[in-house]
Amino acid sequence: MSAYEIEYNDDYCRQVAEYWRKVEESGGFDIEGLKGMPGLVSYNCQGLNGLTIPLRPFVILSARLGLQRYNMDKGTNFDLHCLIKFNMVPSPVSTYYITLAARDTVTRRPMQTFQVRVDQNQLGPLDITCSVARIKGETTDNSPFIPMHGTRTVLPDWPSDDDAFNDIQRFSFVEGSELRSAYWIRMYLQLAVCAKYRILIQETDLCNLEIVKVAIETSDGDVNERLKAKNAIFYIAFKGLATNIAFKASATDGVLGKHVVRKAIIKRSVDERTGNLSLLGELDKEEEELNAMTWQEFHKQGLQNRKRMTCARKNKS
Repeated sequence: MSAYEIEYNDDYCRQVAEYWRKVEESGGFDIEGLKGMPGLVSYNCQGLNGLTIPLRPFVILSARLGLQRYNMDKGTNFDLHCLIKFNMVPSPVSTYYITLAARDTVTRRPMQTFQVRVDQNQLGPLDITCSVARIKGETTDNSPFIPMHGTRTVLPDWPSDDDAFNDIQRFSFVEGSELRSAYWIRMYLQLAVCAKYRILIQETDLCNLEIVKVAIETSDGDVNERLKAKNAIFYIAFKGLATNIAFKASATDGVLGKHVVRKAIIKRSVDERTGNLSLLGELDKEEEELNAMTWQEFHKQGLQNRKRMTCARKNKS
């Protein structure tokens, strides 16, 4: 290796170190003006830019998750008004640094700018941690800046006998007005769907989800206060999600299996020391059994439908 190459590499390492030092200073949120280094990727969400950001449904839901963490901690009622910008690690398993505007729907005080950080801990199942949720300018702890983190725990199985949910010492149902007010249960389900299908999922798919039944399991506090428990497991039966979601552009437009009741298990955990809010969740593992046909059969049917449509157009002409 030549002396020039050594000097170049040393200079590059210094630039990289300086880049990440400045990123750490901002907590990953305000990195405008940092150029020349492969690092965080920035997106402006203002105006029409907000309609074309990658993984838009997941980013919006992550912002709402951050607000829920803040509301749980502070006893407030902030709701998302709009995304402002976000930075992310360019990786399938990423960290999102989201800046957003929100308003307290009860006090109706002036809009506040929030900073929310959400870490993905693995690819596939829902496994995320909200480690920062604050009004911009507020300080949190002085823990070291780490791009990604997380540990894997195991979810319980769905009870083999639905009668098990009748054990009121273990489970409680969320129904009616109580379910409507617990907006975050639907948000958790939507996050689990986004985590599984990533770029395939659209906001219209999430709007079609219909919750059929929700049961909560927790050891926190009184039986009647389970909905407010910081650590809880949610058993959600739902429908409205097509099992052929990867083929939405084909002949049947992604409607196969929407009538099928599916299941999701989502665990919420709050670290008492740090306040970190973590979600771990999975959709049912029976998707292959729910499909009325194999992917090959579905593709073949799509080709046949397109051929029939072509013939019909020719006959009309």
